[in-house]
Amino acid sequence: MEEISSTQPRGSRIISRVLPPAIRLWLSTQLEYVENLQFQIQGRDREILSGHIPEIYLSAQKAVYQGIHLSQAAATARSIQVNLGQVMRRKPLRLLAPFPISGEVELTEADFNDSLQSPPAG
Repeated sequence: MEEISSTQPRGSRIISRVLPPAIRLWLSTQLEYVENLQFQIQGRDREILSGHIPEIYLSAQKAVYQGIHLSQAAATARSIQVNLGQVMRRKPLRLLAPFPISGEVELTEADFNDSLQSPPAG
């Protein structure tokens, strides 16, 4: 997995130290490979510290997810509920409820062929 960067326009030092590494860890367990993965967290400190993240934007190039190869991907997730209080006590990050995601992907002919040649996920 290659470089992962994050930005947070509005946040405290606590949030910028705790949340991005937790998200980075979770993302690394979801993707087989990725280049230039970036994410941006939107929300006020109080919301995020309570475990409610109003919005996260992700973008990636050359990502592989469950054997599916993508040239480009971008997604926005809203109203995310996590166990941030437990994460701050060194527990794993967990999602507490389903949340809506919208996005776009670019799948080229080469991506499609690479996906067909990948071993089955699972």
